[in-house]
Amino acid sequence: MATYSVYRYRERSEREIEEEAVDHPDEYVKSGLSVWAFIVPDFWSFSCYLWLQGAIALAAHVLWFFYPLIASAILLPLGIFYSWIGNKWRTEKLIIRGYKKIGEIEASSKSKAVKSFETKT
Repeated sequence: MATYSVYRYRERSEREIEEEAVDHPDEYVKSGLSVWAFIVPDFWSFSCYLWLQGAIALAAHVLWFFYPLIASAILLPLGIFYSWIGNKWRTEKLIIRGYKKIGEIEASSKSKAVKSFETKT
């Protein structure tokens, strides 16, 4: 079982909700290693709004087309590092974007964590 931290966008007034077209769903971040950050660090970083980390990983992938041996020596440690510290970066970015941690839930998958947390609240 993994622990998922639940983050919710800051509380807004009814007026702000009506004026703002973008809905901010709750975000669930798994504690520990991120498998997707290891497998595809560039796409994972961009999907989590981690622009600098994504650009670094993308540059390593582009380098792979020209110097595969050197890029492989960079990509493997980079993937390990991203998987190890990636979820910490993600939580910090959510806090910067205005999210607040509202709880934690134990679940075997993200979808089960979502269902369990929604029935709990």
